[in-house]
Amino acid sequence: MSRRGFGFVDLDKSCQDLLDYDKKSILIPGQFIHGALDGDTVGVSLLPPSKDFYGEDKGPAGRIVKILERKIKYFVARVTDDYDLEPINNKLPPYICPDTMKDCRAGDYVKLQLTGSSENVAFAKMISRMVKAGVVSD
Repeated sequence: MSRRGFGFVDLDKSCQDLLDYDKKSILIPGQFIHGALDGDTVGVSLLPPSKDFYGEDKGPAGRIVKILERKIKYFVARVTDDYDLEPINNKLPPYICPDTMKDCRAGDYVKLQLTGSSENVAFAKMISRMVKAGVVSD
């Protein structure tokens, strides 16, 4: 998924053979991402073909109808000074909504389990506090 909100789904060989396109991916406009994240395996429904300004075929576009498998199951984030969570992986949404922030403080690093996502928010379950703020280890 791009920072501008749209993404592409890479087609496997069997799907490429079924479609009458020489493209190997399908454009997914931002409003049709439906919470999918980079690397997820998804089901896609094709949108009706459309033309560009010059009347040329734009190529295949679709909408995500189902997330079949999440690529990212666990991730690490840093607790910010505002007690927000900043994911280390920049392919995750910029906002993380955890089930709890118990015993956490600014600067801590925490391990979370991804439980869902929407347009700009990832929902997560707190697994553990990995590194306490201000603690140096050997």
